[in-house]
Amino acid sequence: MPKDSSLLTMFFSKTTLLLLSGAFVLGTLLAPLGAKWGLWHFSAAFSALRILFYIGSGVVVIALVLMTYKLVKQGAKQALPYALCVAICALPIGNMLYQVSQAKSLPLIHDITTDTVNPPPFLVATTLRASSDNSSEYDANIIQQQLDGYPDILPLYSDKGLAKTFELVAASVESLGYKDISRDNELAQLEFSDQTFWFGFIDDIVIRVSREQQKSRVDIRSASRVGKSDIGENARRIRAISQQLKAVL
Repeated sequence: MPKDSSLLTMFFSKTTLLLLSGAFVLGTLLAPLGAKWGLWHFSAAFSALRILFYIGSGVVVIALVLMTYKLVKQGAKQALPYALCVAICALPIGNMLYQVSQAKSLPLIHDITTDTVNPPPFLVATTLRASSDNSSEYDANIIQQQLDGYPDILPLYSDKGLAKTFELVAASVESLGYKDISRDNELAQLEFSDQTFWFGFIDDIVIRVSREQQKSRVDIRSASRVGKSDIGENARRIRAISQQLKAVL
């Protein structure tokens, strides 16, 4: 019999658990990046992440048991490798739990706009979306969900003229690093896309400048090409663009 007769220690050595921890972290990185690189569909990445979550949680539970056992029986030095396993797995597991909580707490929508009555229309994005993608047409049935979930998503106003405001908006968008911006001077509208770092989801954005009474009004719309929920990504993008525009308008 081995000196340490714990069954868990026999089957899960510190080396095995450390390797499993490293493989778990690597898997949580490769699953979404592989979808972004086109190696597999994003639904396959989601399935892989669900499996990885259970694997990582199992590693944490076993490591915690062994860490406690080693700490009591042999001291802190022997418990350290198992504590390291817990630390390695904790961040990705915590991030997964956070994403799930966000998905459950935020509206199940993927098209966000500062003008729910007359949202800026997509022109270029309509030609880029595949038949299997989300429609570029705005669905009025989601208005109340947006108003309840994102009450802060509102239009911006400027005392400057329409042409001047449009120029400032265009310059600000470029300064944020967006590329391939389609500009329609007649409609005073900008259209471009953005890609999320994880999974590589593509979202389309349109910004429209219009005249409302004595002010220039700026409306922003951001919508995901795929998926039912954006987990707040489009709202975050609109907030970031709005914050930049507030500084110049």
